Amino acid sequence: MKVCAVDDAYSAYQETEKRSLADYYITDFTEIEEVKAIMRENED
Repeated sequence: MKVCAVDDAYSAYQETEKRSLADYYITDFTEIEEVKAIMRENED
């Protein structure tokens, strides 16, 4: 299972940890399509 962390004001102080634990990190939900495309490319 892949993990995608999302930037948000509530947990901004944990950004470094979120980035290190997640496979992908986005700052806006509109970026989710880009992440999905990357995931499809890496399935092989």
